[in-house]
Amino acid sequence: MIGMMGQAFYIIYAIKVLNLDLEAAGFMTGLLFITQVAANPVLGWISDKWSSSSVIKGGAIAICLASLIAWRATSPGWFYLVIILSGMASTAFWTIGMAKSLEFGKEEEKPTYVGLSNTLISPSTILAPLLGGWLADFSSYSTTFFVAAAFSILCVILMQIFVKDNSRQLEAT
Repeated sequence: MIGMMGQAFYIIYAIKVLNLDLEAAGFMTGLLFITQVAANPVLGWISDKWSSSSVIKGGAIAICLASLIAWRATSPGWFYLVIILSGMASTAFWTIGMAKSLEFGKEEEKPTYVGLSNTLISPSTILAPLLGGWLADFSSYSTTFFVAAAFSILCVILMQIFVKDNSRQLEAT
């Protein structure tokens, strides 16, 4: 979620700093939702075909790229790509992430795992945009984007080390 903190500020940054016009900002908002709708079945299929962990790692890479592009963008046009990558990352984290929690535990334990997985991320989900806003006020939007990218890379590394993919084991049962 800390890797996603820049997402709340992409369009604001493009408007305030790069002089994005409001009509384009509205179009980008629509593009974000269209991307999420289109990414849901595609990422779900990829998750079913290969692994949910890989899709979540891909989401972390997508939001990292979005943050890095936003960090270095010199014109508002770059934010179309930022918004598309951001929408794909949101879908990977929220849709596939929730499905990932169904891979844990026995059948009777699954509601507990789903509840815990959603409850335990709530502090970071609430605090990440606040941290991003504080960084933007204290330093700059660019700092917010850079820190978000760094946490996204950390997410991929930690998942690679600690998260085992259960999808192949589920197919065997």
